[in-house]
Amino acid sequence: MINSTAQMSTQQLNNLLGEEVKPNRILTPHDKRLFRNQAVPVYPHHTNEEILASANALFEVNTKSVQYETASGVHTVPNRVVWYRSDNDQHLGVFGTVRNPIQPVDLVEYFKTFTMSSEKLITLDAIFSVDGGKTWGMGSKLTNDQLSGLVGGDQGFRIQNNIPKEERTDVWLVVTDYLGESRAPKAYLLFNTLVCDNGMTRKVEEKVASLTHLRKHGCEDVHSVLRKALRQQEAFHRIQDRLINTQISREYAINALKEFCGDQEQKFKSLERIYTTGLIGGHLDSRKGTAWGLLSAVTQHTSQRSSNEDKAMKSQLVGGRGSSPQKFLLQLSETSDALAPIRELVTA
Repeated sequence: MINSTAQMSTQQLNNLLGEEVKPNRILTPHDKRLFRNQAVPVYPHHTNEEILASANALFEVNTKSVQYETASGVHTVPNRVVWYRSDNDQHLGVFGTVRNPIQPVDLVEYFKTFTMSSEKLITLDAIFSVDGGKTWGMGSKLTNDQLSGLVGGDQGFRIQNNIPKEERTDVWLVVTDYLGESRAPKAYLLFNTLVCDNGMTRKVEEKVASLTHLRKHGCEDVHSVLRKALRQQEAFHRIQDRLINTQISREYAINALKEFCGDQEQKFKSLERIYTTGLIGGHLDSRKGTAWGLLSAVTQHTSQRSSNEDKAMKSQLVGGRGSSPQKFLLQLSETSDALAPIRELVTA
């Protein structure tokens, strides 16, 4: 299938697959909250340039040697260059000369090529840009069981069928690039539990699958990263299934939150309030007195609205909002015999 459909257009693939599989072209209210209103939808007729323009990311990354002027003249700093936007000359960052920018239009093309060569018609559904284009990314919505062939088996996807329908989770595959700091592009899965719009982020282990600005790239580099990222979807459903089926006492939950917060008293009080009286979906059997309910208190806390949603979106990807639930999961797996089996999945 891959070889025979790789060169087909989206419309041709739609005709081939019929009405069963349809691209996700509209951002739902849940999607908008997950992306903190920073993302815009991508449509089939959009060119790469139109896609980038819709997110204020239509520019090339230009570079110029770092210079400074003194009374004796203009001096060049060796092995340092400034990156800036071609459209408005806005400064992005200063880096060593071995770091090469991946042009936004090229990364869009890589992502689109991946979706076109996928076995089950994944589509480029959204794009976002924050901090003046210093951080930007693209996403494909993977909610339906369309991707088992890409990850070498469907056991994890069958586990998803065991999850109560009230806990249905949307999954977004997201590729991000960082033009304002020394971070390699990354592939993530963003999970959004719809009953509460709690977001959770899982990323591919850097040493195994990260893009880099240190060399030129071809499409296969991106394809490899994305396929490894998809395996995280299986890990998430396994973890969710175990947490839902693990009963915990209130005392254990409060002590776990205390340990997690350390000396951050205000954070502990906020988490305790959420867990005891403010947990969205707390009436569900899947959350009532379960480890899943306890984790949901943490994800509800990290998913709260912010006065600076631009900054919060970035934190969800590479900051505390994204890493906190993973750290809490690891703590639970190390302090509970019942949850020890998820330890390997949490660190995968």
